[in-house]
Amino acid sequence: MLNSIPKNIFPETKGRKDTPREAREAEENRQHKDIYEFRKSKYNLLYWTICIYIVLIFITIWGNENYFTLENAVLITLLSTTTANILGLFYIASKWLFPNK
Repeated sequence: MLNSIPKNIFPETKGRKDTPREAREAEENRQHKDIYEFRKSKYNLLYWTICIYIVLIFITIWGNENYFTLENAVLITLLSTTTANILGLFYIASKWLFPNK
């Protein structure tokens, strides 16, 4: 019984070429997928870069308590600029990777 089922249920589509519109839509979908993958990879890279940056700041603070001494003004400046850098980097990267249309 199963062998009697035709291979091509819709014979009108057999050998049919995509219309120019369908080809254009397929190309646009592929481009959108490529752009999405690019954005995702760059955002992931930024995320890990900032994670390493934060770890280095924690090592500096830990070293300040154990191996060397930084003045309070220097620590406040370090933490303030680090916070501004992290927030600024994510904001700039978000605006660049995901612009408003």
